[in-house]
Amino acid sequence: IKLVIPVYDKYLSDEDIKGMIQFYSTPLGKKMIDVLPKLTAESNEAGQRWGQQMGRQTMIDVLQEHPDLRQALENANKPALPQP
Repeated sequence: IKLVIPVYDKYLSDEDIKGMIQFYSTPLGKKMIDVLPKLTAESNEAGQRWGQQMGRQTMIDVLQEHPDLRQALENANKPALPQP
């Protein structure tokens, strides 16, 4: 609590906090308390999947534009030949 209070204080006034307390006392506010963690988790997962897809597509685009980089990556993945 000691760590979070300054963050809330930075962005919210006393009136804001009082309004939030009123809101979270309503049926909709209580529902938000219940669903917000789930909503946040699912939204984060969707964002992670999107980021992974964007990263993958960006790498494909870069490798298509720079064949020398693609060749260097392929060479780096080849097993080293045993030394005689």
